[in-house]
Amino acid sequence: MSLTENQIPKGILSPNTAYKIRTRYKGQNYGWSEWEEVNVTTRENFSPGPGSLTYDDTTKTGYYGHTTAAELITGDALASQIGLTAGTSQYSDAGWEKFFVGADADCNPDSVDKVLYIAKKSLRYDLSWDNINAANAVYGSQTITIGGNTYKVRLLRGAGSDPAPTYGTTCSDDPGANSEWNDLLYRIHTDIPNCSDPTIGMPGGNETSYHGGPQVGSNWNNYSDSDLQVYYSVAGNGTYCWCQETDASISSRRVFRGSHGVAYYVTHTSSFSNTYNGWRPCLELV
Repeated sequence: MSLTENQIPKGILSPNTAYKIRTRYKGQNYGWSEWEEVNVTTRENFSPGPGSLTYDDTTKTGYYGHTTAAELITGDALASQIGLTAGTSQYSDAGWEKFFVGADADCNPDSVDKVLYIAKKSLRYDLSWDNINAANAVYGSQTITIGGNTYKVRLLRGAGSDPAPTYGTTCSDDPGANSEWNDLLYRIHTDIPNCSDPTIGMPGGNETSYHGGPQVGSNWNNYSDSDLQVYYSVAGNGTYCWCQETDASISSRRVFRGSHGVAYYVTHTSSFSNTYNGWRPCLELV
């Protein structure tokens, strides 16, 4: 048998690292050949966007930084690829925030290391959760290939469980605990939500009855309400971001995050749609 290539399993090599590869040939008649050596350096990063990671060993999560739409994909191209036509396009070139979620992270129910790209802004508005689900883009059953990499297309987890706590919660109820919204998006917003002053992260009010809970860990970035499009007064359409979870008390409702601020938490009927409703997709590298 002629062996012309050998694929190294994922997770063995590190990016931007020099390696020496040694090979030799075992012939049928004369045994082993002399060793041959070649020096190689892996590319700076194995996935699009920045390769330098700011890692939090306590939460087992980390942040790489901003990935441009040119490096990954535009909102319009993504919607086209998955067949999502509902709603109105906006901020197609806003780009993506790149995160690492370790296998042991609280916001990771799958127990495998992950690289996630979360849209910096809502890429479409005026569409329902049902519209997104019809495109198989809620739970990750839809996949796409970009530049040789495969990604699951899904919504963020906005609550700590599914079914999720019902709407009408306080900060101390902490309905967003261990969610991707709290553990990742909170930490790149300039505010640091906490229960001693629940107005932080809630400029739109309702902090005493619709709060998603406090932040765990320090900030990795300091985006504003407008930068992350989480407060309707300064960010406009699509600031209510649909998430995956079903309301535990009312099965027709799904979790919303944002609009009144990064800490806001509420649920609404899955078929509901108006200009405040937004699609903020998450691309999970497979």
